[in-house]
Amino acid sequence: MSRSLKPLEDYCKVEKREKKEKEYKPKRVYRKVKNNINIPPVISRYKNPTSELVPLELRRKTGDTEIINYKKFIDFNKCLDQIEELCKKKNRELE
Repeated sequence: MSRSLKPLEDYCKVEKREKKEKEYKPKRVYRKVKNNINIPPVISRYKNPTSELVPLELRRKTGDTEIINYKKFIDFNKCLDQIEELCKKKNRELE
């Protein structure tokens, strides 16, 4: 005679999991992937060895200002706007 399970017991049943064998991957593959990854340098280039929170004003050294070329930035922005408008026109034509 098989004992019938109650509905709640069916859901609470624990099934044994089969152990999966780990796939062996050679180290050379990891080295190739690692060499292909390029991590850019930190934007602020600020080193904080104590891991404390430091406000941006204190991170910046006095007299350490970068010259921003606004003319090139404005030209670049205009080019991006023109490209965006062209893309919108092409999308409208395709619809």
